[in-house]
Amino acid sequence: MVGACIQEEPIQVTKLVPDFVDETLIKSEADRQNMEAILTTTRVLRKIYKDRNVIEEVNAAIASDYYEDERVLLKDLLNPENSPIYQLPQFKERQLKRGFEVGIFKTSFERELGHQEKSGENFRTNEEFFDDSGVSIYFPYHEQTQYTNYIYAIVPATVEADQQVIPMPYGPEPDIINPPDHTMLVNDNYSEIYPTHIVGMGAETTLNQTQQNCANLKVSIGKIKVLNQKQYDSFISFNGNGGGSEFFFIGVKAQSTTTPITSWNNTAYHYVTRSAIRNGNWIDIWRTLDQNWQSNSINQLFGIYEYDNTSDKKYFTGTLRFNNGGITHHPYCNIEVTSKNGIINSRFFERTELTYQYNTFGNTPEFLNGFGPQYNSTDGNVLYSLPGSCY
Repeated sequence: MVGACIQEEPIQVTKLVPDFVDETLIKSEADRQNMEAILTTTRVLRKIYKDRNVIEEVNAAIASDYYEDERVLLKDLLNPENSPIYQLPQFKERQLKRGFEVGIFKTSFERELGHQEKSGENFRTNEEFFDDSGVSIYFPYHEQTQYTNYIYAIVPATVEADQQVIPMPYGPEPDIINPPDHTMLVNDNYSEIYPTHIVGMGAETTLNQTQQNCANLKVSIGKIKVLNQKQYDSFISFNGNGGGSEFFFIGVKAQSTTTPITSWNNTAYHYVTRSAIRNGNWIDIWRTLDQNWQSNSINQLFGIYEYDNTSDKKYFTGTLRFNNGGITHHPYCNIEVTSKNGIINSRFFERTELTYQYNTFGNTPEFLNGFGPQYNSTDGNVLYSLPGSCY
């Protein structure tokens, strides 16, 4: 009606779409606390990442390779004065180049926690809780996206999946194109182009790669290449199984016992990034599998599996052979490992076969560079080499 007084409706504040949580993953009170820590950290990061310097500090910590699985623990970022990451030359060099202030993450995180405590938005706001929570930030495809100016997608690892739907991220100012009730799908395809941080649990420290000489037959795992873009872990994982693949390489031989063998003699570990798998890169491992393969052990099992934090068990089985006083014994091996995947490689090598390979081709460029002798895994998805030598 003309001239009528129209009462304006109050402005409605639209809340962000909540992150999806797979409740079936919560099997204990510890799981519930971890889930809460992940969600709280995710919400805080979405606020403080509007400051590019905060992101720079996180990325510098990840790029330092203190943890070899493209992660950094939250406790390191909240304790810059005590974390060994901040003493690494590569971290200090990057800090000077990128110009961020050391400790800005801690200051911003604690300030935002205080804001959320006042608003009652989050369950966990105690800073000491986050120091000990084991929460980590994972940056897949960081080699390709760490220097881009795109807005970061922050994904909580509250599922076991290769993709996750999250609220569409904001920039420094609200964007009419990206209203707060819009969502988007984050997966490998997305993260290969746009920077993505996944909030989850745990990180793997870098292992000592030093090799020692021996006085007999030495066998190493040299290089591997994952075929068919086979990712052995989910892109996102609440249980800490997400991200790259944690490869374990084992050697099992018999020397004196005729009873069943239930443990390996030697093992080596290497974390393989999702980008290396997706791009089909050759990956340098160079870890010793057997420093001294003695001649009385006729054969040896060389196995590969991908470790997972799971109750699922897989088994390496078969017959080993060793000579004792001219008599050949045939003990059975049954090695239990923890993995949600099948066995990647389970192959028995004759000692004479590898000795021939090293003596015949050991001085060729292929062998000297670690590409030989080369084999295909029994699951068909991994090429690997077993370089070695006789001393």
